[in-house]
Amino acid sequence: MHQSETADVRRNFSFTNETFNLTFVNQSSHSGSLTPAWTVTPTCLLTICIVGSVANIGALFLFLKDRRSGTPFDNYVINLLGANVVGLLFQYPFAVRSNLFSGWDMGRPACTFYLYILSISDAGIINTHAIIAINRAWAILHPLSFRTTHTKRFTLTVCVGMWVYIQAADTIVLLVDRLTNPVDDLSTGCVFNEVSLSTWLKVTSLMLYILPVFVIQLSFLVVMINKILRSRAATERSAQVRLRNEVLQPVAQEEPPQGSLTSGTKRTEDITTAQIVPQPVKPVVVPGPRRRRSSKYFMLMLLTLSIAIFTLPDMVYYLLVGAIPNFWIPKWYEVAYLLFTCQTVVDPIIFVLTMDKLRITRRQQ
Repeated sequence: MHQSETADVRRNFSFTNETFNLTFVNQSSHSGSLTPAWTVTPTCLLTICIVGSVANIGALFLFLKDRRSGTPFDNYVINLLGANVVGLLFQYPFAVRSNLFSGWDMGRPACTFYLYILSISDAGIINTHAIIAINRAWAILHPLSFRTTHTKRFTLTVCVGMWVYIQAADTIVLLVDRLTNPVDDLSTGCVFNEVSLSTWLKVTSLMLYILPVFVIQLSFLVVMINKILRSRAATERSAQVRLRNEVLQPVAQEEPPQGSLTSGTKRTEDITTAQIVPQPVKPVVVPGPRRRRSSKYFMLMLLTLSIAIFTLPDMVYYLLVGAIPNFWIPKWYEVAYLLFTCQTVVDPIIFVLTMDKLRITRRQQ
């Protein structure tokens, strides 16, 4: 069973980022059941753990093998795939075992390690998504400043700064939890001390989870509005050019009165008039930049859509848990949690579909 459906469970799952993935709480027993229960949750978790590990490690291998993958944006992709791998290899096995045996029997050190990995990996995944969304929006809206500012050093600084920010927030939570809950009592499972950490957990939830998801959706919305406005402006300019040509074209074709000009003069004025009349400006087709811009739109769209499908339900659920007293729908929680874990499988697929270098490398295998 995914979670015990008692009031104690509700008490241990408040509006906190760290409890988004705590799926192995056992309210009745410290040691848990001795017989593994292959229910939906542990089966799905094990499948996601295996498939996600293969997909992310494979994408990293393809990415690093391609010697042309030396753009600044590559640092963000490596950062996200690396966060996925850390969570899949060091967080999910604990979750699978705890769901199988309905409890935590691996001791306090293992619990502290799990909570640490859970906090930094999940926060790293979502915040890297936010950074990539801002990056793609920047490249589309302000391409000139993007090209001059977006260097490898810049992207490395952003990635390092993100991890320092996450480490600072989560380390404080872990230290306060350990100081306020020194007794190694895991009878309620491997969870944070909700009573002493209520304020800290709400703040870190807002900083590390809610705000990045909002930034991702906002970035896509701004880009789409900008795209619509540009398309309208281009359509209006094209209509104005066509209208001007339609007005001026008959003037260029008018014949002067017979006998007023010699044939030589007439021919000269015809040439002069033809040179003065504006001609329709044919757009210059540049396949490379247009394809790159379309790829940026496509990547931003897929990343935003994946967050909306796989991560947003989890965030909305815990917002409702924190806002509505005694709000707890176990089935919704279980579905939202499993959708959240699917994000690690979807990420490498999106990059393979939207990055030319990964597609070419994959076809050469």
